[in-house]
Amino acid sequence: MCLQLLCLFAFAWYVNPWGDFGRTGFHRLYNARLAKANFIDALPQCEFPEVVVLGSSNTMQYSPATIERLTGKSAFNFGVFWGRTEDFLCITRHLVNDLNLTPSLLIVGIDTWSFAPAINEHPVFPGIRRRLLNAPQLSRHLPGAGWGKRQWANLIDSLSRQQLKLSWKLFWDDRYHRTSAPPLESSEWFETDGTRVRYLSNGKNIFANVEMGTYPISDEIRQAIDETRPADSLYRFVDQFPMYNFSDSDESKIEYMVEMLDVCEGKNIRVVFIINPVHPLLYQELISHTRHPQNLSNLKTMLAQFTQRYSIVTGVFDASDITKLGGDPNGFFDPMHPATRNCDLILERIAAEGYLN
Repeated sequence: MCLQLLCLFAFAWYVNPWGDFGRTGFHRLYNARLAKANFIDALPQCEFPEVVVLGSSNTMQYSPATIERLTGKSAFNFGVFWGRTEDFLCITRHLVNDLNLTPSLLIVGIDTWSFAPAINEHPVFPGIRRRLLNAPQLSRHLPGAGWGKRQWANLIDSLSRQQLKLSWKLFWDDRYHRTSAPPLESSEWFETDGTRVRYLSNGKNIFANVEMGTYPISDEIRQAIDETRPADSLYRFVDQFPMYNFSDSDESKIEYMVEMLDVCEGKNIRVVFIINPVHPLLYQELISHTRHPQNLSNLKTMLAQFTQRYSIVTGVFDASDITKLGGDPNGFFDPMHPATRNCDLILERIAAEGYLN
């Protein structure tokens, strides 16, 4: 039994899909948390950004160039895949405590599910993404996650059925070829300002076509909804987005946000919240068939309470329904991720309301 476990661990270590054991392995699963943290860490202090964007992949097109045009201040987009409040806390603590970086402003893109209970739980750290645990300069700031516990978590997770199955698949698909995880500077996914430059649909990179407005994403989404309209359909289009259909917020997620705001209050870092949009067709499906209306209401109430409690929270902007802002329905890469022109519209609106001053 011990020999079998040792062999399984050796295989998991060799494939190393999540970067549990260093930066070499089968890293097709890109760790934006680690790459962006490493990039910021290597900057000379004179080049540290004055404005930092935090959020999930839904915030990755909030353009630093647009922010600089509107504010005259340098910016960096630290949006990460499935970013939630624990990521916001760890990134903020790393910037402030480790790098002695005090941005003048954090723009925090919020989704209702930023505070939702975890759907896929880590075996040691329930609700924490592997990619956060594998960015050591960030995960060291996670409450209750000391070095020993993080190492134990990696060991246990490497032997999980999910990770072993993934390792086996990557081992064969990638023809046994180990590589080093690419830095942000050479990533095919990101610009060095942190914005995303690659979106796949049916295996094709549709990023450029969406950005140019030549990709009919609204037609695709409408067709997908219509295909699940029949009364006898067992699967609805909206069922693909369970993260928006939760019952109660996770108190630990709320506490992470409170701790982040405490850090900002102590360092006089202003915070502006943006409630991220989804595609108008998905928005209507969520409103009609899920708990999204109540979750949105709860989120707005919570953010209003933060505004009252913290002087550094200087704005909350509701962009959840992009049609109310005159946004472009085809300015999305998929039902959740807005393209640059819709994000620019949001940034211009919050600048006009004085939130970026």
